[in-house]
Amino acid sequence: PLVRLAAHSKPPSRCGGGTVLPCSNTADSAISTGAYLSLGGNWVDSSDRNLKENFRDLDGGEILDKLLALSVSEWNYKAEKDGVKHIGPMAQDFFTLFGLGNDDNTIASLDLNGVSVVAVQELARRLRIQAGEIASLEQEMAELRQLVRESIAANAGEGDVAHHSAGVR
Repeated sequence: PLVRLAAHSKPPSRCGGGTVLPCSNTADSAISTGAYLSLGGNWVDSSDRNLKENFRDLDGGEILDKLLALSVSEWNYKAEKDGVKHIGPMAQDFFTLFGLGNDDNTIASLDLNGVSVVAVQELARRLRIQAGEIASLEQEMAELRQLVRESIAANAGEGDVAHHSAGVR
C-alpha cells in the first residue's frame, strides 16, 4: 500500500527494499494517525489521547491469560538471508486471541506493546499482593514461634527448654 503524504509533508526517503516512507524529526510528515519514521530510524507511534476514541478499561488478568496462551517461536522470513532469525508470535494467533489491528496477517508494534504493558502491570499488581501476603505469613510465623517457645517454657523445666526449643527458630 502507498503512504499518502499531506501537502505540508517533507519529501519521502527511500528505505531498504525500496519502500518509501516519510522521514522526519517531527510529526510534520506524519500519516493520518500521527505515526512517522524519525531521522534516527525509529518508528514513532502517536499516542495522543486527542487522536483516540472508544476507550474501555481492560482486565489485566484476562490479557495475561491470553498472552500466556499465545505461542511464541523463533522463525525467519522466507525473503531474508539465511541465518536471519526473529522471535515472535504469528499474526493469526495474535489476532484470534486479542482481535487487535486491521487483519490477521500483521501485528502492529503499538498493539504488541500495549498488550505487553498491560501484562507487566498485572504481574506487578500480583507481585505486590503476594509480597503483602508473604509479609503477613512471616509475621504470623514469628508469632507462632514465640507461642511455641512460651508454651515449652511454661510446660517444662528450665533445663528442658533448650532441648525442646532447639528446633524452633
